Amino acid sequence: MKKNPWSLVWIKNSNWRKERNSIGTLLLFSLVFTGMGSFFLLEFSLIPLYQVVRSRSWAVTPAVVTESFAEPYGRGCRLCIYYEYVWGDRKRQGYRYDFFHSRFDAGGSEREKLIESHPAGKRIECLVNPDNPAESVVSRSIPW
Repeated sequence: MKKNPWSLVWIKNSNWRKERNSIGTLLLFSLVFTGMGSFFLLEFSLIPLYQVVRSRSWAVTPAVVTESFAEPYGRGCRLCIYYEYVWGDRKRQGYRYDFFHSRFDAGGSEREKLIESHPAGKRIECLVNPDNPAESVVSRSIPW
């Protein structure tokens, strides 16, 4: 029996399409997870580190804690410390404890210590951006 040369071409093209589809799927999968990883690296590491460096020129200003508590956030809790400070002639309010979103696991003893060490009425120092006095932070430490 004679072989049909066109059937070999079809088989080669069929395998080529399957190989091309699997490469496309792998490429799409890689791009999605690379994008997600890049987003989390940027959001939770690079931007906060940039803010720590940027805050070196901020002014140390006396403040008073008005409220501190842990707020449920996803599977864990977020540290909330609200404080008031005076910049110029205006009384302002701040809420940011640090640049790293102050997230802790559900049973964080470190979180409880921070809440206990910042009761309402306690006098603290905060850092205020002189170019934008509404921007302030209590701690610019890196939590790692």
